[in-house]
Amino acid sequence: MYGGSGDLAHMYDNNPIHDHPLKVRAYYLQALGFHTFSTLYLFTQPKRNDFIEMNLHHFCAVALIVFTYMNSCNNGGVLSNFIHDMGDFNIHTTKFIT
Repeated sequence: MYGGSGDLAHMYDNNPIHDHPLKVRAYYLQALGFHTFSTLYLFTQPKRNDFIEMNLHHFCAVALIVFTYMNSCNNGGVLSNFIHDMGDFNIHTTKFIT
């Protein structure tokens, strides 16, 4: 199912009832924990120029993770989470360097 043939045409077969592997649920919990922690962590740090944008970003990410998990849309949720996580790495690396 995940990491298979790469054919997105079958992404929503058997929707909304899926038998999700433990790795998918663990990835969802990790993503939910990261974004929840990051939201709370922003309030302990000195306010930066992007405080509102980062709060909005993390709030929307938490909401999307929760709603896709509750509605059993994990296939699309895992795909979009993975794509956005790759961008987060570059953003945090750039902030660390500057």
